[in-house]
Amino acid sequence: MLRSRGGRFQFVRGGVRRLVLDDAGLVDGVRHVDRLTGPYLGLGWAFE
Repeated sequence: MLRSRGGRFQFVRGGVRRLVLDDAGLVDGVRHVDRLTGPYLGLGWAFE
């Protein structure tokens, strides 16, 4: 967390995120599972 002028805070976040999509066989009777993994980077601001 970094603090800047005027009471504002700046946030930098990063890491690895994983998303799992699973239809449990409800669509066509065959279970389909997709796993997506990748990096992410986020910026945020907060004001006092």
